Amino acid sequence: MEWQGDTLTPVLDEDGRLQTTPWTNAWDLPVEPFVALIDGEGNVRAKFEITIASQELCDAISGLDPISKATGLVIDMSQASLGDVKDFTLRTEDGETTVFRVGTVELDDDAFPADHLREHMAFAQPVAVTFYEQDGDPVAMRLEDATPAG
Repeated sequence: MEWQGDTLTPVLDEDGRLQTTPWTNAWDLPVEPFVALIDGEGNVRAKFEITIASQELCDAISGLDPISKATGLVIDMSQASLGDVKDFTLRTEDGETTVFRVGTVELDDDAFPADHLREHMAFAQPVAVTFYEQDGDPVAMRLEDATPAG
């Protein structure tokens, strides 16, 4: 592929086969489609060529920094509908509050969907939020019950 004006155009040989270009060689991306995970510093942290399993991509994303965790009580929520949570506010034990946007939430193991936050808010049950930063905003990617065992 190469840019021609404002259009990305495939470069083909005389038999119609896709050819690499200087930029595909520089990025070591000789095939398409491809997915690259790039950190905030512009470094390629992972790349996948041709096909990728969703779990493989999730594992790669989970391995990127910075992913952080916060625990506290849900004190407010914004919902478009019962099943569509847009964001929520978490108050930590030290009294700090953070508004989290809801991204694609993992639902494996002990994780729960964002609409379950309403129950945690109603019963003042603590929640553990795994999140990443996107455009300066924390985005929730995993929600778990943080009620102490006992």
